[in-house]
Amino acid sequence: ATGFGFGLTAIAILGTFYDVKEASIVTTLGALTLNIVVLWKLHRQIVFKGIWPLMICSVVAIPFGVIFLRDSDPRLFKVLVGVVLLAGAVRGFMHHEQSRPWHAYWVGAPVGALSGLLSGAFGTGGPPVVAYVASQNYGRFQYAATVQLILMVNCMVRAAELTRQGLLTPRLFALSGVGAALVVVGALLGLRILTWFSDERLRRVVSAMLM
Repeated sequence: ATGFGFGLTAIAILGTFYDVKEASIVTTLGALTLNIVVLWKLHRQIVFKGIWPLMICSVVAIPFGVIFLRDSDPRLFKVLVGVVLLAGAVRGFMHHEQSRPWHAYWVGAPVGALSGLLSGAFGTGGPPVVAYVASQNYGRFQYAATVQLILMVNCMVRAAELTRQGLLTPRLFALSGVGAALVVVGALLGLRILTWFSDERLRRVVSAMLM
């Protein structure tokens, strides 16, 4: 319904039962399934203008995020993520007509790199993408479709990189597949809820969730 939140919610719950690194890997197929279901319904609403720098930088950064997942302490990104989320939230509460879209290169490129690092490391690259796409003043269906396109590309690259580095083991792949089957129900319900929002109301709900 909001275009993001799957990875953050799933990892928070799974992290209660699994190692956090394993939890972030288990969400892989579920996240990809969510992207596919939403795009299957909303593919005509995708907007490509202004997102290419973000997408390219995100894809380039994903392998480095996977390396970070394998070798490093995840607390390093907390401050950067906080800055991006707060900026996106504050901007979302500004009056729609008085705000300008964030620049594709000056803001989109570094936000894309941060999203790629978060996607590779934790499978949670959505919030920076949401903060950027929400600034472009799209309608609610264009917003949801464009966010899911970016996240789908990230998820595909991440899955390939996790497999290449030997982190997506057969056991974790099987668990991920079970989650993917159930994600379809949630995705279809979320799309139904999306129709209840006006563009302005969705913008405020997303800003509140980012906050």
